[in-house]
Amino acid sequence: MLWIFADSALFETLSRSGVMDIWRIYPWIIIPTHLFGVFLAYRYGAELLHQTPIILGLFIFSYGLYWSEEPILLSIVYPIVISYYNVLLFQALIRMADIRLIGLSMIGVGWVAASIANGVALEHQLWIAAIVLGLSGLAYTFYFRRIT
Repeated sequence: MLWIFADSALFETLSRSGVMDIWRIYPWIIIPTHLFGVFLAYRYGAELLHQTPIILGLFIFSYGLYWSEEPILLSIVYPIVISYYNVLLFQALIRMADIRLIGLSMIGVGWVAASIANGVALEHQLWIAAIVLGLSGLAYTFYFRRIT
């Protein structure tokens, strides 16, 4: 749900931005970088949870590029992270194999995370998503410190 939330909040914010309209201005960069993200996920991606530091870092970098108004760099980095986490997410959903778990997961990502992210974008409060990403990074660090 975290990745869908972070992605939806930034995507919806970009879609409503006059300054950072990367979708209309840079499709010739976005399309190949999406494909590159898919390639990276299939070639180097592992289990979704173990890829958290990479995905989190790419999302934080994408948010930083948005706030520093670097549309060309954002057009490169953001599509890579979108494709990378989506491939790993759908692989994780497929491995669940129980339709009830998949359905509950889709409710969480499709309704809950995306709806909250839309609210963040519509209210122009993208900083909330950045705080959620930061707190999730801290939680992830403590979670794995406790396990290992």
